[in-house]
Amino acid sequence: MKIRLFKDKDKKQIENLIEEFLDYTRESYAKEVLLFNDYTNSQKKTYVKKILEEFQNKKNSQFLIAEKDSKTIGFILGFVERKPYTIKKRSGHILSFFVSEKNRNDQIGKNLYNKLVEWFIKQKCDHLELDVYKGNDKSIEIYKKWGFKENLVKMKKELS
Repeated sequence: MKIRLFKDKDKKQIENLIEEFLDYTRESYAKEVLLFNDYTNSQKKTYVKKILEEFQNKKNSQFLIAEKDSKTIGFILGFVERKPYTIKKRSGHILSFFVSEKNRNDQIGKNLYNKLVEWFIKQKCDHLELDVYKGNDKSIEIYKKWGFKENLVKMKKELS
């Protein structure tokens, strides 16, 4: 298993992994997330393109993939956020993190996370943040095991 930066040649495999990610998210705990199969081909390309444009080769972000036997099996996206009006000034924010279901329990997620944390330390971040859907108990348990604590409750109300 190898962890490396995302490259242009990974686009198709990342698209497939994002499809698995969105489907898993919807089936497991967030019913409001559309199935990737419900997206038109144009919407799929736009969604993946937006992610890639936002994170590929930007100085303040990191897009790592886990690769096994030339197949992309996981990814993690993170960026540095400056917060001038808070005590902690530089936040490492984990935006998205996923390992293919077939490859869980192999320390792949932990290895991706550790590699991103190394990068955050080099960027002089003083803390890490991430958002996780309520009901995603497996991830919440893992994040707590890694030292994360609940900090902010985000609330939502539908307007019709």
